[in-house]
Amino acid sequence: MGQPYDQEYLAAPLPDADTQDIRGNATRQAKEWAVKWHRLLRRLGHGYAWDVASRIAVKEVWFQGHQDTSMKKEVRMVSQLNVAQDMCDVDGNLDKGCMSMLIDESSAIALILHNAIEGSPNIIAVSQSINFSFHASAALGTKLRIVSRSVTTGGTIDTTRSEIWDDGNHRLVASGVQNQASRSKW
Repeated sequence: MGQPYDQEYLAAPLPDADTQDIRGNATRQAKEWAVKWHRLLRRLGHGYAWDVASRIAVKEVWFQGHQDTSMKKEVRMVSQLNVAQDMCDVDGNLDKGCMSMLIDESSAIALILHNAIEGSPNIIAVSQSINFSFHASAALGTKLRIVSRSVTTGGTIDTTRSEIWDDGNHRLVASGVQNQASRSKW
């Protein structure tokens, strides 16, 4: 990440069709960044869970007052995808490794968006820790809603949290908190 061609791609506009259905008060540019970062993380067309991640659809991007303090802002990004066979364990439920990947990438993108909206470089940071909690199973065919929020940004360590919801049953499937450090300038 952070290569010159990535920055060129991030700066180039997407076709209207790629963002017209994304709800939220974030700028069109921020909505495009959300879509583009999901694509950039899969730009080589292969690798761990490539097919899964390529099906994630960004549905909402908000830049709003922080839910816990009026003195701060947060990015709230909502994505969706349906549980498919390639995401399941031997029992036909969403695999915990897949849940972890979804939380990792979605939470990282929420931080990238927040930092970029506030004028920091539009680059991915370095994961320091991710704590996962697995709450319930999600069977094959379940529609998942992934909600990611930036918690704190602009410091040495940025924090974000994500939740995966069973959209039809209004049940929390998994949650996670990720801490990322700024990239070294060396």
